[in-house]
Amino acid sequence: MAAFIHSATPLRGRNQIYLDRPRIHRLLGKAMQSPIVTVTAGAGYGKTQAVYSFLQNYNAFTAWLQLSERDNMPDRFWENFIAAVGFISKDTARRVAEQGFPDTERDFGRYLTIPQGDIIPQARYVFVFDDFHLLKNGDVLRFVEHSIFTPFPNIVSIIISRSSPHINVSGPDSRRTGTQVTEKDLRFTEEETVEYFRIQGIKASRQTAAAVCRDTEGWAFAIHLSALFLKRFSASTPMPEDHKLPGMRSNIFRLLKTEVMDAVSPALQRFLIKLSLIDSLSRKLLEALNPGKDLIGEMERIGSFVRYDSYSDSYSIHHLFLEYLTGRQGELDAAEKQEFYRSAARWCRSNSRRIDALNYYEKAGDYDSIIDIIDRLPMILPDHTGLTLKELLNRAPESLYRDNPMLWALYCKIGISLGFFDESTKILRDHIKGLEESAPSLPQAAELRRRALLGSCLYLGFAGLITSTDTGDYRYVENLKRAALYSPLSGPEPGPPATVIMLGSYICRVRDPEAEKIIPYLNALEASVPHAARAFGGCMYGMADLAWGEYAYFRGDLSAAKTRLGEALRKAREKRQFEIENRSLFYLLRIAIHRGSGPEIEEALKGLDAQEEQEYYLNRSVHHDIIMGWYYTQTGEPEKIKAWLKSDFEDGELNNRGRGLEILVKAKYHLAKKNYPAALASLSGRKDLEGDLALGKLEALALEAVCRYALRDREGTLGCLRGIYQLEHRGGITMPLTELGRFARSLMDWALKQETEDLSREWLLERRRSASLYAKKLFSVTGARQENGQEGGTAGAPSLGGLSRREQEVLACLSRGLTRTEIAGTLSLSINTVKSVIRSIYNKLGAVNRSHAVQTAIAAGFLKKAQ
Repeated sequence: MAAFIHSATPLRGRNQIYLDRPRIHRLLGKAMQSPIVTVTAGAGYGKTQAVYSFLQNYNAFTAWLQLSERDNMPDRFWENFIAAVGFISKDTARRVAEQGFPDTERDFGRYLTIPQGDIIPQARYVFVFDDFHLLKNGDVLRFVEHSIFTPFPNIVSIIISRSSPHINVSGPDSRRTGTQVTEKDLRFTEEETVEYFRIQGIKASRQTAAAVCRDTEGWAFAIHLSALFLKRFSASTPMPEDHKLPGMRSNIFRLLKTEVMDAVSPALQRFLIKLSLIDSLSRKLLEALNPGKDLIGEMERIGSFVRYDSYSDSYSIHHLFLEYLTGRQGELDAAEKQEFYRSAARWCRSNSRRIDALNYYEKAGDYDSIIDIIDRLPMILPDHTGLTLKELLNRAPESLYRDNPMLWALYCKIGISLGFFDESTKILRDHIKGLEESAPSLPQAAELRRRALLGSCLYLGFAGLITSTDTGDYRYVENLKRAALYSPLSGPEPGPPATVIMLGSYICRVRDPEAEKIIPYLNALEASVPHAARAFGGCMYGMADLAWGEYAYFRGDLSAAKTRLGEALRKAREKRQFEIENRSLFYLLRIAIHRGSGPEIEEALKGLDAQEEQEYYLNRSVHHDIIMGWYYTQTGEPEKIKAWLKSDFEDGELNNRGRGLEILVKAKYHLAKKNYPAALASLSGRKDLEGDLALGKLEALALEAVCRYALRDREGTLGCLRGIYQLEHRGGITMPLTELGRFARSLMDWALKQETEDLSREWLLERRRSASLYAKKLFSVTGARQENGQEGGTAGAPSLGGLSRREQEVLACLSRGLTRTEIAGTLSLSINTVKSVIRSIYNKLGAVNRSHAVQTAIAAGFLKKAQ
């Protein structure tokens, strides 16, 4: 993480005076020996101020999350979390943002790998979750619970809440338990009340201070209001005996009006009421709302009712004051509220706070902006994002669906992403029919109609493409063709990330390997691509070549595969179809290994590495991890696989479209580590994944066969071989066993000795021959790399002395995940110089890509020195 440590600051904040409470500081200081500190008390007990005051003098990297009820939306919580992390390290925050909210154990494991290289062992880190009682969402609570007990011993989490947190705070390790600070601890003592009055300049007797403390029972908020009241009097003007001190909560709102609101300008009163409309009060947002510097300065002088937090660069309004302000929102007229919401939404949208932007646009009634945001989103979204958007569109007034036909198209776009194919298909067909029968006279209405027709035909075509795996209905091509006809009439051409097609684990998405089933699927795909690309900014361009190349590869026709995959790569790069480019490089890498071509392997790996620079490739990190995981299992380097791919945990979230390859890599890792039961456990859900697709089924059966053979499960092994033999015989798919190399060779040697009539001896011999040849080619590549010192930690590993100072600086930046552009800015170099230095580093370390360079340096034990 970046070197950003908050230095100690005086307890005056921004024009605010706080009581330094040594008793609470000692209590919190002792509590910080635990991985989690819970500060639990009702409203007005000074929880937030106590923690904030303590941290001002606590030398640590601090991320402060001010939570609200809308943080129960995982996407909104994630945006809030990223913003907080950004105050420690913008680079870490950027890479965390790229991953997306980790709602599964797998994703959380991958999330933990991001800060792993950023954490400074000697430093301390604090994460504060303020107003934690507002969190109810299970996924968000689970993330926080996991985060508390990370493997990093120098991270402490502080939970500030009005009630006991709904998470496990004891942790899996009894030695790392939590510490509690309670309401009883936070109550002001008589001595603290006297001292507070003194620093506030109140000339009250000790007896008066003691009476206030008793009357309020040490309730910090009431003591502060009492102090405001007592400031009216002096030693020569005694307090009236019949005036009751504000110890009862029923008096609070009256006192807030007389002691706080009546003391500020009418302009600030109105601005504060407006602020109660929104949740996140970023300093930059308040400046964008243009109240004027004088107004913000006046607001800061209010005192503890509005607090500036330097950790998050934002303001927070005390709960009871906020409740009071909320009760006065009726003083704002509808137009005033709408304009304030709209201004806040514009700022949130331009600052990547998409969920807040959608919420404020909805409250402003600005559905045109909502439509524009959703229209720019990718076709396939995380389920929690899709559900949030579906609920938002469900709340839209019915009249909007009549007035803006694009709304129905986007409603179905979200439905398709969530898997509601039947409902979405029916709505789209009826919608298209109605639109084509209408003929609006006004130009604006006609333009909306064309956009809606384009979107509706496009989404109907995508739905048909996805479901054709099960239906065998390829008429979706006609819908994409219709979309292409409307495209030139529908405004500017869209771009990524919305136009980037998101792929599953296999492009040939058919369940039967027979050519009679696969060829029609491929022909339909080939016919659809030109229309989709024309209709939607190059979407799917190169996908048909990729599919044909994949099919040729699995059939063992490497020459035809390479030709089609090269064309797919060219087209994908031309139209920025990043996932097609990624998968093309993956298959080209597999072909290069099969041929034993070191230069071709290096070229493919460099291409994959370069993709990490693509800003609009949303899944670049996870796809890179998976493909490199596959590569390292093939080359006998399973220890280099990312930690999240090694996890034995698996839940329902893994069993969806696109995760089949991930599970196969996980199984291959366990196979490489000779943990055969774990490999079989990983494969057990393949029918719920994409293992029921022909290619997925064959790859999974081949892995299962070698695992069962290793476990000496004769009948299980033979059963798998029979399944592979039947599928191969029907479709000519030969590659899954071949790619298992030495594992498959040993398996075939064993199978040839078994007395079984339903496995052709010629087939067993042919599979043994192809697997043996593959193993030799693989060894020729990995052996050459080892001899050249390209294996991290081997004899002859490179030394740091071979790198120049500039190369060491760039290597340190690479290890932190910085892009080439960011490295250029950090080190004040040109982008071309950075590229040249990176190439030099690769050559000197014998590395083939960024990940390999960093891992080689770590294994050699000198990366820390380079940093």
